[in-house]
Amino acid sequence: MNCKLCCEEKHLIRSHIIPESFYRLEEKIDPKRKLISNRKNFYERRTPKGIYDRILCADCEKKFGSWDHYGYEFFSKEMKDGEVLECRGKRVAIKINKFDYKTLKLFFLSVLWRAGVSSHTFFKRVKLGPHEEKLKNHILNNDPGSPSEYSIVLSQYDYPDKLVPMLDPDLKKWEGVNAYRFYFGSLMALIKVDRQLFKGMFSRLSLTPDSELHVVLRDYLKSSEREVMRKIVLTNENIMRRRG
Repeated sequence: MNCKLCCEEKHLIRSHIIPESFYRLEEKIDPKRKLISNRKNFYERRTPKGIYDRILCADCEKKFGSWDHYGYEFFSKEMKDGEVLECRGKRVAIKINKFDYKTLKLFFLSVLWRAGVSSHTFFKRVKLGPHEEKLKNHILNNDPGSPSEYSIVLSQYDYPDKLVPMLDPDLKKWEGVNAYRFYFGSLMALIKVDRQLFKGMFSRLSLTPDSELHVVLRDYLKSSEREVMRKIVLTNENIMRRRG
């Protein structure tokens, strides 16, 4: 089979779409993480080691190593060392003064591309079209692009001490701009796939070089994701009862 990156016919290895290390970010809360989706006929399943697919040869897989490593280091260490900003006594954001823009952005672009070329059902909603080739060129050329191209906005949820499900990525309009929404446990990344620019708050929060980064803190108990997850869990429980 042909490698999706180099296009050469080679033996393809098991490659993680979202790096396995991210499934360990909150393993103290949920060591047997579940994947859930509100897509029809998709039932929750345990994935303690994450999702993998055979899309890359061994040589091309190495290209993603440093980006994946930095992505994990950023979430697990640099964010924890960031300054928590408060407004009227409420935590609203984490400010990170220094980070590696190029490496972090290439990490997100590579995850989006890997999801787009994967045949795994969990990434069925990721349909890149012309963006597939563009993202591939960014990867091959180690080019993160300008801040306005594939702009990225990060947020984090305050989860209660219980199950942390992993929702499948989807495409949604944010103030009229198309962006894919990816989940990394309690972390969420929006990756713009639109010629239009982010405006207002999304523009101010976008990843940019030589600038501080603000990661918005969101109340999970009041989020739309919580209601989606609740409905999915109830649906799956009813299905299991009928089968039992």
